[in-house]
Amino acid sequence: MSNSTRHHYIPKFLIKGFSNSENLLWIYDKKKDIIKANPRPPKSIFWEPNRNTVPLNNSETSSFIEDEFFKHLDNFLAPTIRDFQEKEINKSLLSVENLSLFQFFIINLFWRLPYTDYAWGDLVQRAEISTDKIDPEVLRNNEAFQKWQRSGIFKHVIDQLGEGKRPGPNFFVKVLEFDFDLFVLSDNPILFQRTPIEFTDLNYLDYMIPVSSERLYIHTLNGYDNFRKKQGFDYI
Repeated sequence: MSNSTRHHYIPKFLIKGFSNSENLLWIYDKKKDIIKANPRPPKSIFWEPNRNTVPLNNSETSSFIEDEFFKHLDNFLAPTIRDFQEKEINKSLLSVENLSLFQFFIINLFWRLPYTDYAWGDLVQRAEISTDKIDPEVLRNNEAFQKWQRSGIFKHVIDQLGEGKRPGPNFFVKVLEFDFDLFVLSDNPILFQRTPIEFTDLNYLDYMIPVSSERLYIHTLNGYDNFRKKQGFDYI
């Protein structure tokens, strides 16, 4: 069985929204403070080698999480995100079903980013692990267990939201479109009102995320009247 090694923490279908007519993107290297000499295809950025590969035994590994699980999720969510990138902005686009799927995408994306690696590690160390047959500390430090649990953490977030411990928010959504390229995509593309502390903050906090170089998705509890073009540079 062949295993993939190039594992995208930002799905290629989102990256494509920022590509040019040749499906290429210009890359800014933050560490070197330069724009790379040549544009690159979406498959070449926002990935880490073997990020979701797990050891099976002393000699074998598997990239099942990437090749099956995340591939299935991405195939399921890609059409909705493409709609937000390309379709006419109207009531049909902003349907309850589309907004729910987009929110699911945000929860899933948040926990796939390297930005949340520290938060996940802290959760694992503080979590109470109950098992009859395996030492909890062995599981806690097992790479395969950690990666598999993280890949499904979105279910835990959704379960907490479904428990209704807090009143359901009446949030507003806007998709703003400009007639020129204004937004860029970073390795931490969701701009929250403040750093999320609780799982449910992923639904209750205000946030913005560019879905293409010309479109910005805004999720807010208080409404949003104006957006100044220069605010787009917050994403650089």
